Amino acid sequence: ESFDAVMVCSGRHQTPRWPEIEGREAFRGELLHSASYSEPAPFADRNVLVIGVGSSGVDIAEELAPVARRTLLSASSGAWLIPRTVDGRPADHYVTRLGNLLPDRLRERILRHLVVKEYRRQGVDIERSPMPLPPFDLRRARLTPGKELARLIDEGAIEVVPRIRRLVPEGVELEDDRVEPVDAVIAATGYRVEAAFFPPGLIPREGRVPRLYKHVCPPGIDSLAFIGVPWVVGAYPPVLELQARWVARAFAGRCGLPTAEVMEDHVARTVRRTHDERLTYDRVQPIEYMDDLAREIGCHPRPWRHPRLLMPLLTGPLLPAHYRLDGPNRWSGAAAASAPGTAFCAW
Repeated sequence: ESFDAVMVCSGRHQTPRWPEIEGREAFRGELLHSASYSEPAPFADRNVLVIGVGSSGVDIAEELAPVARRTLLSASSGAWLIPRTVDGRPADHYVTRLGNLLPDRLRERILRHLVVKEYRRQGVDIERSPMPLPPFDLRRARLTPGKELARLIDEGAIEVVPRIRRLVPEGVELEDDRVEPVDAVIAATGYRVEAAFFPPGLIPREGRVPRLYKHVCPPGIDSLAFIGVPWVVGAYPPVLELQARWVARAFAGRCGLPTAEVMEDHVARTVRRTHDERLTYDRVQPIEYMDDLAREIGCHPRPWRHPRLLMPLLTGPLLPAHYRLDGPNRWSGAAAASAPGTAFCAW
């Protein structure tokens, strides 16, 4: 069939990305990607090694620890484990517009203090954890939400080990020369963003992801858009909603897109900046990115029009309703939804 426009909404988690590990053919145990994992029961009373400290690796390790004989977690570059709640509130509620106005280093010191304090409240000294801790950097370090991982590592229920050097018949050889007996290896090593139904080379790539204007539109193809490609440091649904609203307006002719040359120049500058600053090209900060898309749509919240919402807009959690207060597709209930309870002053 023929269509005027296409939105690819299959997101980031499509094609499993396997790590390059020597010795896969010799390994006698079970080797699977986290995409194939469904429950911990099949791994009961077995030695299991999980590769990766992203969200999937952390969740799987937490589920395996109570049932497996041993649970090993290979954390090559380490990560900061962020509690899902800090002082009784969801951790991402501490990302606020007011906090975004602070210098980066000050914000990082405040958040680091809150995270360390929360773990100490739980009886865990995260700074003495065997998990490698990179510098606390909101734009570069891996910040992985976790519920029980830090406690389970502290109690010895999960053992943190170095990178795998190779697989051997009965287990794994680690980079510190240890050989650990392992019955199963679960690779929680992420995915490649692919759309196999496009001709090869149609969409240029930057590493594992396509090169897109504002991580949505391929320069020169005005009738095509991708939803859900960027790596969001925070909640995905509010970002996806704004991407979809912007693309829908553009396809309907209510919101113009720049020329292919302007788009390509924007992408090239973004790539250069991320390389120069040692950032990940597709990683976006929620407030900056969402406000940028909102300006394209014309729905950026205007606090001076809503004086009673000044505190929730500046110091409360970032909510989708903020982008229904003004501009296209305003919602009569947005004001009430933008202040669901008492506003609090966060970092």
